[in-house]
Amino acid sequence: MRATTKFVLSFVCASPSFLSADIPEPLGDSALEAGIEFLAADDIEIVDGVLNYHGSLSDWDYIFSVGAGQFNIDYVPSNSSPFFHFAEKLEENRVSGQIELTRELENYRELSLTVAGYDGFTNYRSIWINNWYQQNFDGFEELEEPNPYGYSATGRYQWDYAPSVGVLRAQFTLARDRIAPGYDSGAANGGIEPLRDTLNTLAWSVSSENIINARVRTLVEYQLTNQSERELRHSLIGRAHFNLTTDWYLQTSIGYTFEPGGDPVFNSVSQELINLSDFQSSWGTASLLWEFSPNLTFDLSARYYEDNGEVETATGFSSAAPDLVSQSAQIGFRYQFQAHALRLSLGWINTDYEEVDRFNADFEGLYRDRDFLNTSISYRINF
Repeated sequence: MRATTKFVLSFVCASPSFLSADIPEPLGDSALEAGIEFLAADDIEIVDGVLNYHGSLSDWDYIFSVGAGQFNIDYVPSNSSPFFHFAEKLEENRVSGQIELTRELENYRELSLTVAGYDGFTNYRSIWINNWYQQNFDGFEELEEPNPYGYSATGRYQWDYAPSVGVLRAQFTLARDRIAPGYDSGAANGGIEPLRDTLNTLAWSVSSENIINARVRTLVEYQLTNQSERELRHSLIGRAHFNLTTDWYLQTSIGYTFEPGGDPVFNSVSQELINLSDFQSSWGTASLLWEFSPNLTFDLSARYYEDNGEVETATGFSSAAPDLVSQSAQIGFRYQFQAHALRLSLGWINTDYEEVDRFNADFEGLYRDRDFLNTSISYRINF
C-alpha cells in the first residue's frame, strides 16, 4: 500500500515574511508565545497546544518550541468488519519539540537550521486504522504494541538577491517516522506478519518571493518529496498578497500536487496487470484582512481542497482513502497593545469522501463525511 496524506486540519501556512506582510508585530528582542487549538466533530475531538520562545544568542536567533496534543475518538466498526470488532473510546496523546536556529550572513544572505521530533500518533486516521488491526489480530504473538514517533532536520538558505524587492529560498528536509504497522495474515506459520513500520522522507523546495509594486507581492514555490515505497511527488504553489487600501489586505494561494501511479500491479485473482492511476490534488485559499485600528485586525479566510484518492497497490483488502473534497472557513481577530498580542479565531471544516468500495468497506466509519468546529486562541508577549 502506498500511504498518502489526505487532509490536514489546518489552514495553509506560508513563509513568515510573506504572511506577516504589512501587519506590524510588537517590538522586542525576545518573545514568548502560547497557543491552543480545538477541533471537534460528533465522534472526534482533537486538542493541540504549543509554547514558543523566541530569543537570540551571539549571532544566532532561535525559536524553541514544545507542543502537546490529545485525540479522543469514538471508534465504531463498520457492518462489514468481522463480528468480534466492537465500539471503543480511544484516547491518544502526543508530545513534540523543535528548535530553529537562524543566522544572518553577509551580502543579504541567511541560514536557518531546524531539528524537530515527536512521540505519539500524528492524526486521527492512523489511530483508527491501528485500532482496527489491534482488534482484528488480538491474541496473535506477532501483534506489536504501537509506538509511533519521528524526527526531522531541515536546512534553509535565503538570499535577498534584490534587497527589499526579491528573495530566493532553498530548503532541504530529511525525516524518519516510526509508524504503527499494518499486518498480513498470510504468514507461512499461520500467524501474522507486520508490514512496513518506517517511513523515510526526503523533501526539497525552492521559492521566489518578489514585490511587484507598492501593492502586490508574490511567492512561487516548487516542492519535490521522495518517501518510502512511493514515486516522486511534485507540488507547485503560488501565493499573492495585495494591499487593497491602507487598511485592507487580501492574501491568496493556489497549489497542485502530482504523483505518478508507478508500475502496474499483477492481480493474482484476475491474472492481469492493473494500471495504477496518478495521484492529483489541488487547493486554493483566500484571506481578507481588515486593519480596523493600529491595535485591532480582523480576518476572514476560506479554503478548498480536493484529491482523487490514494494510490493503492494492494489487490484485495485496503485501508486506502477514497476521493476527498474538503472546504473550510474561518473568522478571527488580533488585538495588539504595546508588547502584547492576542488572537482568537473560529472556523468550520467539512470533509466529503466518496463512498468506500468492497476493498476498504471496513473503514466506512473512518471515511465518512464530517463537520469539524475549529477554535483557537494564542497570546504573544515581546520583551
